[in-house]
Amino acid sequence: MKKRIVTAFACLMLAAALPMSVHAEEGDLIHGYSTQQQATELSYNTHYYEEAVTDNASYFYKFKTGKDEGVYLLSFATKIKCGDKKTNGKTTVQIKDQYGTVIKEATGGDGVSYREDGGTRIIDIVMPVSGLEKEKFYYIHMSTFDGDSTSRHIDVVNKLCVKFVPFVPAGDFKAVANPDGSMTFTWNNEQKANTYNSLCSYDGFQLELKYGDSTRTKYIGNGGVKTYTLKANDPDLLALGYPANKIRIRLGSIQNYRSALESTIEVSNCVYSPTEYYTIVVPKNAQAKSDGFTYKITNVKGDGTGTVTVTGLTNKNSVPKTLKIPDKVTIGGIPYLVTEIEKNAFKGNAKIKNLEIGSNITRIRKAAFCDCKNLKNIRFKTLSLNIVGKDAFKNVQKKAFVYCPDRAHKTAYKKLLKKKITAGAKYKL
Repeated sequence: MKKRIVTAFACLMLAAALPMSVHAEEGDLIHGYSTQQQATELSYNTHYYEEAVTDNASYFYKFKTGKDEGVYLLSFATKIKCGDKKTNGKTTVQIKDQYGTVIKEATGGDGVSYREDGGTRIIDIVMPVSGLEKEKFYYIHMSTFDGDSTSRHIDVVNKLCVKFVPFVPAGDFKAVANPDGSMTFTWNNEQKANTYNSLCSYDGFQLELKYGDSTRTKYIGNGGVKTYTLKANDPDLLALGYPANKIRIRLGSIQNYRSALESTIEVSNCVYSPTEYYTIVVPKNAQAKSDGFTYKITNVKGDGTGTVTVTGLTNKNSVPKTLKIPDKVTIGGIPYLVTEIEKNAFKGNAKIKNLEIGSNITRIRKAAFCDCKNLKNIRFKTLSLNIVGKDAFKNVQKKAFVYCPDRAHKTAYKKLLKKKITAGAKYKL
């Protein structure tokens, strides 16, 4: 003989062992069918229970969405009357659309998510579902395993309830890009439609950051919070590949809901604003300006390991006597290592007398400082220079001094600069 089950629909969150406020046998007796086409229709706010459920069989129910925007709160509880025998039952619930596509799924039980009530164990599942199409049928597919592999009979009761909660997420979601690369978001968090449990404000807000299949969320706070600034170097943005990747950003409004069957069981739900924003992708070789220099970005990364090539000065009529090529630079709120000096970058700048090469420079391209006729002192901070282009320092002062970081690099750089700097240059530490 097949085992029969009494199953009650309840929560995505596993709950503590507390007595049920509504007994599984209370409510309207119902019978679900084995196919979606035969699904039994449920009315809102009505408690139903199913007494004769075959172990591991499929049972379908359906409900129709209304004209209003909101959250459909589905509560389930499975009551297993196991007596002295402890079982490891499991209930699985799927919400499907008319084509059989799974919209949401939850599993409870399996030896973990039980409440004990005398000789019975109760599995709770609560599923808030939002974003459903209006005036359409959606289907509940439920199956229960009582946890007993023998053929002996174990009573199981399933209980279910569908509740509609009017809810509109925070509106007027807007974004402003700031000069430092950050984005400031604002919204109107006035409560618009939620009447569930007399709540008068949202329980919280969060930003969803998404790229491809990867998602990060940033909890913002509750109450009267109406603004949030997302920095360009935010670790969650960087983890998603910003600024090389285009990151989608949405605002979520969070609320807590309680099971319609057991008021002590709560689950959080987030409803997102339909408005979306995207970060701006920084392409390779993008041009940029910072602190008096022009650059092109050669390696787009936001974690400080991205690289740029310095291409010249932003104002060629304002040339400092002492030119310092920086170690790193911040562009759009993101730090980059300055690793190269472009060809002809400072060619012909007669005002430059002193030059300091930053510690991350690995390459100086052709004629970068050619014809800087007054350049007399060249100081290398870098330990990584390995390429110097033709005529890089041609026609600087004949008695120029080249300062090297240590003795080993004095030998290496002298060899590297041979025939690329005016003859007669002196090498020093």
